[in-house]
Amino acid sequence: MLKWFKKNIKESYFSNVFYELEESEEMHRILKQSRIDKQAAESLYGAMKVVYKNGVATKIVNIEEGEIEEEEIEDVRFTNKPISYRDYPVLKYRVLLASEKGLHQLGGTPPDSFKMPVNNTSTPYIYLGKLDCLNDELLGWTKLNVAHLVCPIFADFELIYLDYSNPLQPKLVDNNTRDKIISNFEKLNADNRILFKELKVKASTPSLEKLINDKVLGNIGAPEWLQHELIPKCPKSGNYMKFLIQLNSTNLVELESSDVDKDEKYIEFLESFNFGIDGTLIVFYEPESKIMAYYIQNT
Repeated sequence: MLKWFKKNIKESYFSNVFYELEESEEMHRILKQSRIDKQAAESLYGAMKVVYKNGVATKIVNIEEGEIEEEEIEDVRFTNKPISYRDYPVLKYRVLLASEKGLHQLGGTPPDSFKMPVNNTSTPYIYLGKLDCLNDELLGWTKLNVAHLVCPIFADFELIYLDYSNPLQPKLVDNNTRDKIISNFEKLNADNRILFKELKVKASTPSLEKLINDKVLGNIGAPEWLQHELIPKCPKSGNYMKFLIQLNSTNLVELESSDVDKDEKYIEFLESFNFGIDGTLIVFYEPESKIMAYYIQNT
């Protein structure tokens, strides 16, 4: 009898906490891109374990800084039907740490062969670094050799798509977006150049110690949404995109040079590796269409 009971109980761990687990394909997409192993879940500020009984979710266990919050074990909330169990692949969640031998790079100067997107906006694109997808097995799915990350991070935008059909010359997908990319800062314009110093980084297994000591520069494998859960839909193929990387605001990536007017009121944010004033930059990619999506979230 006990063996039968255990076979009907399953558990999964996720990099985000969702109390509302209504059965829908949208929620399955979100959970599929959030499933991680127990060790990773216990290395985050906030994660969750979902308990399934007889094939449906029944309990949510909140995990905060590695500790199971017994008082926060809740029944799954739903309106019509609780979400069903699916055996999503367990993603290899990794944090990004500074390392002289790291495969990847934050900041730095783009190679001479790289061309920034044509800029008809009122704010500059910023070169954020590059990912060595060829030699990092966790990024082989991108089918890229190198992913150069560029984004107008100091602009006021919701979601930006860049076409990487030519990985050395990404282009803004929707021309209509240009009119919506406006500067958040009075004395910033499209011609400004802000460069950050090169910092080599590696993908490493997560731990609370690294997180608490502010060593973590970002993560790959699974996102940690700070606001609503968003999986962009590729405007070219219609496919839902796959999480690529998340970058944190940090002072570990230092300013190399800037020509922004020093009288700008918020110059300290413009000259720091900062996303939406201490937020996070989340990047998705669709390997078939070679489209990359960028958006910023903060608390």
